[in-house]
Amino acid sequence: MEAIQQLPRRLVLYVTRPEVAEEWSQRLFLRGFKRIGCITGKTSTSGRRDALRAWECGDTHVMVATAAFGLGVDQQDVRAVVHATLPESVDRFYQEVGRGGRDGRASLSLVVTTPDDFRQANRLGRKTLIGLARGRERWTRMYCEAKDLGGGRILLPVDAVPSNRDGDIDMDNQLNREWNSRTLTLMARAGILALDSETPEEAEANNQSELSGTAATTGGSVRLRVRRRVVRMLVDGASTAEAWDQLVAPIRKRATERDNRDIALLEELHGPGPARRCHAEILAEAYGIAERVEPQRNGCSVALACGGCRYCRQMGFPPRAGFLPRISANWSTPLAGRRTGEGAGVARMIFYEPEGLEDAVLRRFVRWSIGQGTRILVTSPVVRERLSSELLGGLNAGRWVFTYDLESFSIRKAPALATLVIAGLTDHLPEKLPPPSDGMEEESKSRGRADSSGANADTRSC
Repeated sequence: MEAIQQLPRRLVLYVTRPEVAEEWSQRLFLRGFKRIGCITGKTSTSGRRDALRAWECGDTHVMVATAAFGLGVDQQDVRAVVHATLPESVDRFYQEVGRGGRDGRASLSLVVTTPDDFRQANRLGRKTLIGLARGRERWTRMYCEAKDLGGGRILLPVDAVPSNRDGDIDMDNQLNREWNSRTLTLMARAGILALDSETPEEAEANNQSELSGTAATTGGSVRLRVRRRVVRMLVDGASTAEAWDQLVAPIRKRATERDNRDIALLEELHGPGPARRCHAEILAEAYGIAERVEPQRNGCSVALACGGCRYCRQMGFPPRAGFLPRISANWSTPLAGRRTGEGAGVARMIFYEPEGLEDAVLRRFVRWSIGQGTRILVTSPVVRERLSSELLGGLNAGRWVFTYDLESFSIRKAPALATLVIAGLTDHLPEKLPPPSDGMEEESKSRGRADSSGANADTRSC
């Protein structure tokens, strides 16, 4: 209460449960706070709309909320985020703290904890995974009632009861369907099956076979569709104990280890006693992708930036921001071309346009590349004409992209951003860009040698 009275506005007060949020709203109102709002998972659609409208136009200065508040909210001038109860994970804490300071100005995070908060966070943070024996039992029952759709695809009833034993035979409810769906999700993560879907024709045929006469309404069709799932089998013998021990058990173990690590990081972030390291290092451990970072960056894929956590304050360290990590490019689709090197920590790629490439394919490639993170596009006049003015004019819709002429482009003078150069085989290339290879066969051999020997990434295929 003292913090809310003293901290700058706008302010978000986060709690865990909807009933606690309502209690805080009443408490603040009785203490004289009039410009307050409240949004939880139980807030009605109209109530949420009114609360957000008041928040966006400035009529509300303090918002009391649960995690449901964040969905679709992007208020720029939040100056303080207060947690009256501890979130159950580092992910949720980081997301909620991210509501503050989106306009680039200073904001403050305050977490007020009690010993009971850690017990509650521990309880909520551990995801309940179905046991191997029970999961296999649920799968076997669904599989016995499955319908073969052909091509390795089967239709499963997720309302199938696990067994005919007492307690299971009448288990036709939403909770049973949720556990069956979780079983399928776990099996998909283990690589036993892939989640698929019905085609409109299949859905109509399946609905007609289950509905009769006047019962075939839209609402009835929807209710039937949520009671079934389509999967594509990837492994034979999915009902055997050996398959579950070899494929599913490791997934459950990794999930448990991840939960334990997240809870340990959360306690280190907010636990009692003196802090043992900077909060930026804790977040880097939570979000790091070490295998994609070059060794000279100390194996950290997160920029270490701290505005003054409790560890740095007790050690007398000033606010600071570290270097951005150099992360190797991870193009998700093989392309005809070659990446030309890494500069200032960003990927640069040159694409030699093959003869006979259709304009539509070239345009689709440019859109894909920009979606992958390209922010500098370099083209010749001929290529630029093929891309069409509509495409070039719409590049900045939702993301900014710089365009350069191939004749005047210089890598040394360009901004340190992900760059795509599109060149024809006869175009005059800018300085320090390699010429195309003499033949596709030689290029393919070069890529094969580089990939097999672990050579410099600059010569690998995109």
